[in-house]
Amino acid sequence: MLTVENISANYGSVRVLWDVSISVKKGEICGLFGRNAAGKTTLMNCCLRIMPVSSGRVLIDGKDLAKMRTYEICAQGVGYVSEERDIFPALTVRDHLCMVANASNKKYPEALKVAKDLFPRLLSLQNRYGCSLSGGEAQALKLIMALIRDPKILLLDEPCRGLHPDVFCHFFNEIYRLNQNEGTTVLLVEQNIAAALKIMDSYYFMKEGRIILQNAIENPEKDADLISSHILHA
Repeated sequence: MLTVENISANYGSVRVLWDVSISVKKGEICGLFGRNAAGKTTLMNCCLRIMPVSSGRVLIDGKDLAKMRTYEICAQGVGYVSEERDIFPALTVRDHLCMVANASNKKYPEALKVAKDLFPRLLSLQNRYGCSLSGGEAQALKLIMALIRDPKILLLDEPCRGLHPDVFCHFFNEIYRLNQNEGTTVLLVEQNIAAALKIMDSYYFMKEGRIILQNAIENPEKDADLISSHILHA
């Protein structure tokens, strides 16, 4: 599904990724762990061509993305939810949903159905501006916008960061439901190791721009201890 082959990337003259390779199989939830500044977000940005790579390549279903722009990659069935609050502060919730629905050749009621299934509370906030949404509401809106496009694979960069525990649990349940019911492939960056491992099939651990550990998950508790140990000693 998603194959990253020996990619390296630089910020100016500073190397930040070193020959990174990962493989996310179709229909699985794959985790990406590591301390802050380990290169996780940079790797996702390279997959989407938000950041250029200096060597290596990224493939979706065997198709090389090297010559594609970000919007063309998204058109291949890739959805992305970043850790940033990247919604439009001067647009309403309705504006956001209409924009994505129109771009996806869908009608607004279809977008509302996605919202109702994932985060029903957002239906009562259709006239609220982006600047007035809470962190959880903004994250829910971003995830809904990604799902309206029926992505084959979701890249989720700490989508539950800073959320209330109840909302956090709801989000994780929905991610797992999408994977199980819709077959959506997921690459997930998450700091809550124990919770994330319960829904994941495999994971990679990054340190200083390199992959230093990869595992298929058989015992989530054992893997949680292993990852925590790497983080403490990274």
